[in-house]
Amino acid sequence: MRIFTSKKTLASLVIAGMALTMAPFNAFADTGVTTARLFGSDRIGTSTAVADAGWTTANTAILAPSDDADLVDALLAAPLAGKTAPILLTDSNALTPATQAELVKLGVKNVYVVGAINQAVVDQVNAISGVTTTVLSGSDSIAVATAIAAKLTNPAGSFVVGHSALADALSVASYAAANNYSILVANTDGSLPASETAYKGATTYIIGGPTLVADIPGATRLFGADRFATNLAVLNALAYKYDHVYVANGTDGHLVDSLVASSLAAESGAPIVLNDTNGDGSIASTSINSKLTSTAVVTALGGHTLVTDADVAQITTNIIYLPIMPPVVVTPPVITPPVVTAPISLGAGTFTIGKNIAPGRYTITTPSGSGNFVVQDKSGMPVVNEILGNGSLGVKKVIATLPDGDSINISGLSEVDFALYQPPAIGTSPVKTDEGAGEYTVGIDIPAGRYVVSVNGSGSGNFVVMGTDGMPKTNEILGGDMGVKNVTVDLNNNDVINISGMNDVVFEPTN
Repeated sequence: MRIFTSKKTLASLVIAGMALTMAPFNAFADTGVTTARLFGSDRIGTSTAVADAGWTTANTAILAPSDDADLVDALLAAPLAGKTAPILLTDSNALTPATQAELVKLGVKNVYVVGAINQAVVDQVNAISGVTTTVLSGSDSIAVATAIAAKLTNPAGSFVVGHSALADALSVASYAAANNYSILVANTDGSLPASETAYKGATTYIIGGPTLVADIPGATRLFGADRFATNLAVLNALAYKYDHVYVANGTDGHLVDSLVASSLAAESGAPIVLNDTNGDGSIASTSINSKLTSTAVVTALGGHTLVTDADVAQITTNIIYLPIMPPVVVTPPVITPPVVTAPISLGAGTFTIGKNIAPGRYTITTPSGSGNFVVQDKSGMPVVNEILGNGSLGVKKVIATLPDGDSINISGLSEVDFALYQPPAIGTSPVKTDEGAGEYTVGIDIPAGRYVVSVNGSGSGNFVVMGTDGMPKTNEILGGDMGVKNVTVDLNNNDVINISGMNDVVFEPTN
């Protein structure tokens, strides 16, 4: 959330203070300087709070893993985010509901998925209506840096950081995002990898000492005795605007807050100041407060224990610090997903996707009985129409993508279970597989290859294969007295298979 305080509010707070409970408050005498704080209940909540502070809508967003081991992925993505894209965090093995809600809320259409995020998350993001993903990953941080840098358009320059010097790189993240500079990662021996040399640009800065990054001809080195001194060297060397300043915890366990704020700071050309939590605050405070404009906003990134009010006050000028003020409780808004995600069960009735169940791709089953399961698009046209059941009547499961705004109609069933669809681990060679009713993509759900397709049992239904040109390659009634016994079909990557009315359709590889 964003909290603003200034001298203008001081008198009213004194009057109202007895009825309020609140954290320590800073007022600034006749300067117009205000403070702000952006934070959430955890690092993912902070990333959505930062996104809300900078954007009401966003066409593009960066999605990075939230675990400490892979935070460098979010940092390397700062230049790709630039001034226009928020950086959001998620669990690496499942799309975090609050993050999914933020993507929907901002109307994001393009998502760059960076670093160590698995395919299940990518599939969940792709299942959000209207969203397209681009995966930028690699075997290590150098490979990720190369993949991200390759997406930049004519980078003006670059910052080369040490292989394990995440904190040093934080000092330049907002500048890189604002000025189209790439962030490159050195080898463990300090040399610049050959894969990254093409993305240096005209100006190169080395961030950190010679034990982290070796000399590069023509490059300027910025560094200090530790990460905080390096931060000061960067702030003194690079041109920032000082009508906004962001203050972040610079210790290893809390670097994530400044990572996700790099694109927000880039919007206003603002610096990110690294703060030491051992009581010393920031060694850059004197330098910063001499540069603040008269109406500057100094924003703490994270909760009061990560960046204290006293740390923020150290950066401002002419302050009156009032630690004995009765605390005022300003509760950050809880960002709640608009809908429940899988697993979820629904009974008979009509339900709206995006209201009663989150958009996504699901495996749909029922534990008992049989009845009608219908999905209609926004115009009322049925896109899925199956008898769902466990007996001889109906299909046992349906694999379906449920877009936002479509509706589900269930009749004759007291329980229908929705589980997020997990694509099987497939190889490159055709394999024998059994599939039920639903829509499948070749290359994701089944390997490309040549197959003989038949029904395992007495059922019959429609079997359709749509090519990448949108034209049907195969359209057959398969099984039963009215259909063909089997069909031979060549399946290419990205072909789409539609199966309806049948439980067990067998794909037998053939030469």
